[in-house]
Amino acid sequence: MKTVKGWTLGEGAEGRRLSPLRDAIKAPGYVQKCQALSGVLSLLGVSGRRLKTCAVVGGSGILRRFPRGHEIDNAEAIFRVNNCPVAGFEDMVGGRTSVRFLNSPRSLKWAGEVARLRGTREERDAKVPPELKHNDHVVVWGSDDTRQRLANALPDGSSVVRANTAFRKHCAAKAFWHADELAAHKKGGARIFEITFGFEAVAHALFACDRVKIYGYYLGDKDRHRQTNAQGSAAMETPYHYYENQTYDKSAKDPWRPWTYSYHNFSLEHAKYRQLHDACWLTNVHLKK
Repeated sequence: MKTVKGWTLGEGAEGRRLSPLRDAIKAPGYVQKCQALSGVLSLLGVSGRRLKTCAVVGGSGILRRFPRGHEIDNAEAIFRVNNCPVAGFEDMVGGRTSVRFLNSPRSLKWAGEVARLRGTREERDAKVPPELKHNDHVVVWGSDDTRQRLANALPDGSSVVRANTAFRKHCAAKAFWHADELAAHKKGGARIFEITFGFEAVAHALFACDRVKIYGYYLGDKDRHRQTNAQGSAAMETPYHYYENQTYDKSAKDPWRPWTYSYHNFSLEHAKYRQLHDACWLTNVHLKK
């Protein structure tokens, strides 16, 4: 297949819906621009090349059923999102984290928690969320004050940087989406379409890496209509998260179905992962057959 700066230009069955991205990466300087706006290569000290292999690890309970820890740890770089834990789950999700991406709610929550910690340095360190501490780098969506509060809680050698909002605007939230997809989303009553930080992490990987595998990006078709706290025959076949049996998010339309937001569209994003998989731009390890 023909490639442009490391991107395979496969058509696939859903090729038309990838046409905006295909056209964008053919434009002179676009890939380099998005790599610079992303900042991931610079953050990891990589210059003059792309990362060879990257694993982007989501939070789906599918990782309980099909653990991939050893395979994930073999990647050159490992990206994680929000509060998905590693300690105690290494068999499922691996043990390293190169970059952890935190969305605005998670950034603010943890910044508030660490700002309220009291006691000696040792006592405070013991109370810092382990998911915040054990990363090479953390990318946060928030103010510099939020970034600084989180940075104060990290061990030496780790870094916290603010997400470049221009990457989302020009590289992740625009080029990946066909006009038909956005129109269908808005037809459902939503005023805007806002990508999740999970999707943004995948976009960072696609611009930074030669080969991308995504893990734990899964929500079963039947489970979409079930609640995470349901019991018996109504229970989800696959837990929403690998690290908890029930998930509640008060900001969702149905808090017990934490994928039901008016502005996010999990179905649309999962369809995009399939399109990218079919076009050989990434491997969705837990893709529904």
